[in-house]
Amino acid sequence: MLKRRAILTSVAILAALVIAGFLVWRSSPEFRINIEQSEIQSRVSARLPLRSCALVVACLEIMNASVVLSEGSDRIGIRSELLASLGSRQYPGVAAFSGKPRYVPGEAKVFVDDLRIDELQMKGMSPEVAELVKLRGPLLLRGVLQTTPIYTIRGNTLKDSFARFALQKVEVIDGMLQLTLRRPNDGG
Repeated sequence: MLKRRAILTSVAILAALVIAGFLVWRSSPEFRINIEQSEIQSRVSARLPLRSCALVVACLEIMNASVVLSEGSDRIGIRSELLASLGSRQYPGVAAFSGKPRYVPGEAKVFVDDLRIDELQMKGMSPEVAELVKLRGPLLLRGVLQTTPIYTIRGNTLKDSFARFALQKVEVIDGMLQLTLRRPNDGG
């Protein structure tokens, strides 16, 4: 008798929790999924090295990139080894650049836009040429990063399908890439 009462109490508590969870979900028009830096890092590393050329004589190659998501910043940072080629000359170095995330719903992919070079150190390059690379670099990087996603919602699970369908906004908040999803029947 005591065992039966304990089972009934447990079932009643579980049912109350499920109902409360549903009511909270139903009253909230959106919810968020946080993607940590390590998950983005693994996806970016799988796509390296990246190479972009302008007029075949000026090329930038990105290698060994580290993704940086900083507290208080709305940008995705990438620090990488860089190889700039101007004609037959090559200049190795390090670059740090950042951009804002952009989500493409039809492809379920996140790209980096609004690029800027935050730091550039090139060996053997004159300050004038380094300044030119810093000014023109975002154009070359944009060509690569606008076609190479840093994150893709993939998989065939119900969660992945729902995320692809309901994703409304992608932004960097508190050092994480945050996906904001809206309930499908929420008219907004």
